[in-house]
Amino acid sequence: AQSKIQPVGKLVTPESVKSYELVCDMLLGIRTVVSKESAKSLNPFDEDTSHFEFNREIDIRFPTEGSNGYSTLFPTPAHSHKDFKFKDYAPNVFRRLREHFGMSSVDYLVSLTGDYILSEMVSPGQSGQFFYYSCDMRFMLKTITKSESTFFKSILPNYYRFVLDNPETTLVKFFGFHRVRPHRDQNHYFVVMGNVFPRNKSLKYRFDLKGSTVGRVTSEKKISEMQDSRMLILKDQDFINLDLKVEIGADEFSQFQEQIQKDAEFLSNNNIMDYSLLVGITEDPEEEEEREEC
Repeated sequence: AQSKIQPVGKLVTPESVKSYELVCDMLLGIRTVVSKESAKSLNPFDEDTSHFEFNREIDIRFPTEGSNGYSTLFPTPAHSHKDFKFKDYAPNVFRRLREHFGMSSVDYLVSLTGDYILSEMVSPGQSGQFFYYSCDMRFMLKTITKSESTFFKSILPNYYRFVLDNPETTLVKFFGFHRVRPHRDQNHYFVVMGNVFPRNKSLKYRFDLKGSTVGRVTSEKKISEMQDSRMLILKDQDFINLDLKVEIGADEFSQFQEQIQKDAEFLSNNNIMDYSLLVGITEDPEEEEEREEC
């Protein structure tokens, strides 16, 4: 039997969430740019072109009535919202990353922008940024600050090369990097990431592990106030208190340990300090694999 994937957080609709116009602008920008760029042939990267590709930006204005491409240099469709601006960073770099992750442009757009439906939640961490999940829970759009966007752009060449050289990396998968400016609003920077947790499994626990127990416990108050258990992220001391263990084979452990070491070295070499390992534990290991997509 198939069961429907339930969205995490609050569905973004005109009536329920103030960020509805922001989300629609995000998705229309992604859909327009990715579809146009993916129709072009992709030239191979070399020393002469890589610098250009990592610094390439597509800056587009989306007037309500649409444009034919002569006035904006990039044709845009008509839409029912107010004028907005959209910027796509390093489009061919992320196109190559998506292909490396086994994601075609068609599947990417269908999953992310097929129905223009996202669900919203505030980051469970201390950043206060917002996460938006695609309706099939395959992707997350996360807002980031301007300084974070500048830093991410600076390490993008290193990230790209590392991910391609390390197919088993545990680093988060980035599928896109954008900026949107709704009508009479400020710039909003955001990235598109792959959901770490499987969308066809019910998880009993989710952990954010840093390898330290200092201040790494979830308060009973926070647990009791969490209405949706899928939004609850536990910490290192919680893992210990629950007396949980993760068993993997000797060969898998050796490979995992080696890759974790490489990933940690990459983060350290790029001056990234605050990182952790996300771990999910399923409720039923024999749970049905197929689930109906929304």
